[in-house]
Amino acid sequence: MRVLYWLVAALTLYAPSAQRLVTPATLTMSGSISRSDYERLIEREFNVGAGVKRLKISLSYTGEERRTVIDLGLRGPAGFRGWSGGGPQTVVVGMTIASYGYLPGPIEPGTWAVILGIPNIREGNTDSFKIAIEELGSEEPVFPVVRNEAGWYAGDLHSHSGHSDGRADIPGAERVHIPAHRVFDAARQAGLDFIALTDHNTTSHWLDVERLQPYYNNLLLLHAREVTTYNGHLNAFGEHSFVDFRVGESRTLNAILDELAAEGAFVSINHPGLPDDERCMGCGWSATATETMRRINAVEIVNGDTAEGPLAGWQFWAKMLNSGLRLTAVGGSDDHTADETHDHAVGTPTTVIYAEELSEPALITGLRNGRVYVRTHGPSGPVLQFDASAGNNHWQMGDTVPRSAGEITLSATVTPAGGQQVNWIHNGETIGTAPVTGNLSLNVKVLLKVKIRAGDWFSVVVRDSSGPTLFSNAIYVR
Repeated sequence: MRVLYWLVAALTLYAPSAQRLVTPATLTMSGSISRSDYERLIEREFNVGAGVKRLKISLSYTGEERRTVIDLGLRGPAGFRGWSGGGPQTVVVGMTIASYGYLPGPIEPGTWAVILGIPNIREGNTDSFKIAIEELGSEEPVFPVVRNEAGWYAGDLHSHSGHSDGRADIPGAERVHIPAHRVFDAARQAGLDFIALTDHNTTSHWLDVERLQPYYNNLLLLHAREVTTYNGHLNAFGEHSFVDFRVGESRTLNAILDELAAEGAFVSINHPGLPDDERCMGCGWSATATETMRRINAVEIVNGDTAEGPLAGWQFWAKMLNSGLRLTAVGGSDDHTADETHDHAVGTPTTVIYAEELSEPALITGLRNGRVYVRTHGPSGPVLQFDASAGNNHWQMGDTVPRSAGEITLSATVTPAGGQQVNWIHNGETIGTAPVTGNLSLNVKVLLKVKIRAGDWFSVVVRDSSGPTLFSNAIYVR
């Protein structure tokens, strides 16, 4: 085997989680193989410096049409890191995430080696190959676009697998940790567009998210986790790398929230109304100081089937809005047993988000915009269009109406919701109701004209005889 050349191009990358500059490199190795290399395993070494977080290795070669095959593998300073068989390909290896066939873990400084296997090359053939080795200063998740169109997307923002306390009962065996794919199967069966697997504190499930996303090509799998502290629990969506969850004397909750924000995460308080005692240790949210709450982006107002009452989150959300905060209301099943149906169910409640496309960044932007509503009974619940207008001006959920408007008309279009009613909410209090009448399948619009002042906010709650079926987000006045 004849290696023709190495090309080393220095790059400078910034790693936010490390808060320092690293200088990795891009290496390109080219060469040729012939029949004399048939059934050989060949290693080509390269050096990796300190601070590298991820390796991205791409193999290309000629001769596929002549049945030439080159296998690819990788060895690190501490030993074998993986093997992915033959064919042109790109693989990644990092601390948290690695391609199928490769082991995640630290990218140790020192001598690494690409392993090339030649299971086939015909007599008389000579083919060339190229290997590009990118040394990256951060471990960036992959954010695919599952659907490239704007619209309302329905999903579950709170679920668990065996990477934390998700579980399954196996006939004839003890209870076991439930694999992540069973949660994704349940989400797909429920007809969801997206699912957030939010296992407690760890990021080990991100490996499953990355590897399984191509299999679930019509269901977006989000990078998320439930950051679990003794001040309460919060979900973080869109993290790019692990942020330590441990609160201590020298590390405050506010410092953790600041690090999550620096990572681009959208942070939502979970089940704030739950108790903090032996019934649910650390579950209730106690960190209500203003300097902490200003760092929060959202509140889970519906957890599982708890949509109203003292354990639900809506009253907490309304109280925070009345204090001047702007927080997106969301829901999550908090399902721990995806194979079972007698308790929480994946997709109930369903959070519906308006996004420019079905991708993780677009959904997080939609959450930040507040154009979101929650169906309490699952994905088949009512569809809502809630907005405000004054003259030729229109505002949607999450928007701010200038107080100079003086008076606005609230409009709620709901379908299918025949026999239900719309409750108009002003600053957390019901100020009127409107029945939804007519054919169950028709859009029904109800209107309410109100005078406004700075600090007001308005929302709607749709109810049937059993309780709330839908919660909107707020339209604000400043």
